[in-house]
Amino acid sequence: SSTAIESVIIPDSVVELGDECFYHCKKLRSVTFGTNPSLARIGAGAFTCAGLESISIPDGVVELGKMCFAWCKSLRSVTFGQNSHLECIHIDAFRGSEIEEVNIPNSVRELGDGCFEDCKSLRRIRFGTGSRLERIRDKVLSGTNVEEVSIPDSVVELVDRCFYDCKSLRRIRFGTGSRLERVGAEAYEMDVHVSAPDNILDIIQNSDLVRYNNLKQHLSALTRMPIDLVKLLPGYTSISLWMQGRIDDNCLIVIRAGVQKIRGKFSHCIVFEEGSQLQSVEKEQWENVKQIYLLGRPNWPQRVWSQLPVTPIKLYPDTTPNVDAASE
Repeated sequence: SSTAIESVIIPDSVVELGDECFYHCKKLRSVTFGTNPSLARIGAGAFTCAGLESISIPDGVVELGKMCFAWCKSLRSVTFGQNSHLECIHIDAFRGSEIEEVNIPNSVRELGDGCFEDCKSLRRIRFGTGSRLERIRDKVLSGTNVEEVSIPDSVVELVDRCFYDCKSLRRIRFGTGSRLERVGAEAYEMDVHVSAPDNILDIIQNSDLVRYNNLKQHLSALTRMPIDLVKLLPGYTSISLWMQGRIDDNCLIVIRAGVQKIRGKFSHCIVFEEGSQLQSVEKEQWENVKQIYLLGRPNWPQRVWSQLPVTPIKLYPDTTPNVDAASE
């Protein structure tokens, strides 16, 4: 780590490259593996900020650890063998590198959060016809210049924000054998053209992606306030708005039922999902709030109701003593 090493030959007997083993080796240009390597794992941060220009991953590697090749500013080429056993590319694995294209091995089952994020030279990502990929996770291609993605038939879920901030993405394709079950909110921008069989188009039309985009447009017209982004918070018990990326006054924050406590200030417009379980809020959190909407009956203690800066407007056909019924 942080040495001036320029090249290294990894013996066949090595089964693991440990976490940060070549971290910040800025002069490291070449890593060579033997003809019959035993390597099974490349650890977290193993080559972060190294000077690598290319890397060929041995077939026996099953795991690429978190940030293992992140911020390798000279890394333009990564190759996998036809017999690759790779199963997971972990969080931020290649983030900020300069790779230009990548062929994902059929053995990979999951692309971790942000694994190719900020790879500004990346224009093409390919999956084989025998791909076993099941999930494409958060911000996998964010900040890249990929224009088209063909989703493997094996994928069952496009996770919330999986293609978030993919400004060059123009087309997403699904095959006739697609097994897609769910599309998350903000999975991709609504102006992206989707080619898919009818059953997949039905799933998309009934997805959080369409549901909350329609809600955004409806509330924007209703409030006469521009809403340019929907932020669907994860359903954790406790949420920090500071950890959720871009949240400004024109962001529609959707709070899921499982959230009980939130840290950070709200934007102008907040939506609470049906069954909201918010238990407490800080008074200063509400300073910027102009509109509060309920998608269903909340389950709040009286102290939460007393802290609200405005009367909530319900978006469901039911009346409660605490909800403004005029919106019906």
